[in-house]
Amino acid sequence: MVKTKPKTADEIFSKIDDDKKAIAESLRIFIKMAVPKATEIVRRGKITFTLDGKDFAGIRLTKQHVDLLLMHGDSLSSPQLKGQGTIGDPKHIEVNSFKNFDKEEIKRLLKEAAAIA
Repeated sequence: MVKTKPKTADEIFSKIDDDKKAIAESLRIFIKMAVPKATEIVRRGKITFTLDGKDFAGIRLTKQHVDLLLMHGDSLSSPQLKGQGTIGDPKHIEVNSFKNFDKEEIKRLLKEAAAIA
């Protein structure tokens, strides 16, 4: 049996629990507010944000948490970033809630990632 990847955000959200869905929805809104000209698409089963046709951020859903992915993350620097910045291990911020979410720092990183893309 061939496993197909979701093609829409609704398909992605239908497969996750309500807590992660709420976090992912909040991240979508936050990214769109930080980079208003961004376009949201689903690529390779992940919610991806592009600017002028180039990917700069994404949302990855895991069993434990939600990741905010930053493409070209190897050029970004922040103590909040995890990962190596490679295709297999992109720089990301693990989001478990918005209680300790440093909005200003993450907005800065999103804008930098969009400028690099």
